[in-house]
Amino acid sequence: MKPSQIRQRWGRIEDFVAEDPAGTDDTEYAILSGLLLARYGAALTTGDVEAAWRLIQPHVRRTPALELPAGSLGLRAPVALKLESLQVSGSFKGRGAFHKLLASKVPAAGIIAASGGNHGAATAYAARALGHKAEIFVPTIASPTKVARLRSYGAVVHQIGAVGRQRGQDGVRTQYAVLAFHADDGRGVGIPGGGSHALTLEQ
Repeated sequence: MKPSQIRQRWGRIEDFVAEDPAGTDDTEYAILSGLLLARYGAALTTGDVEAAWRLIQPHVRRTPALELPAGSLGLRAPVALKLESLQVSGSFKGRGAFHKLLASKVPAAGIIAASGGNHGAATAYAARALGHKAEIFVPTIASPTKVARLRSYGAVVHQIGAVGRQRGQDGVRTQYAVLAFHADDGRGVGIPGGGSHALTLEQ
């Protein structure tokens, strides 16, 4: 199914995550992540992930792993938690954002992304850290706290409709020479960049 079909059939996951939901497309993102893994996973090599890690290593934190014994959290098996919430932008998505910018030729106009959540925060933070302009498109129902966070990273924030932020990003991309960064960017960025945290589990 396409993201638009998922949204039309099941709507948006927002009312049980928090009292002040961000309105991000959790259902769509989960499906897209699965599709990307199926599409690119077989072609992805350890070398791709290692190359991404070498590129982004100076810019991201080496986050700790917390090992829990069997019985923790009501689970029968031992669990290892990789604390990627300790990244500056708050999630593992900073890895993919830095990889996108470092592996791309970023025009003077900068980068744009459509996200009211972690993808937007990661893109805005990475852009500022590397000296690029960033514009982030978010829905009008986006959490004021998250919008303020995006602006604190120096991004220009556009609030467009309840679900129209992707159309806003696409409109800007057709008018200006900017680099667009989708959350589902695929093998070239998302999977090797985000997957680089797995390498640190072995070290």
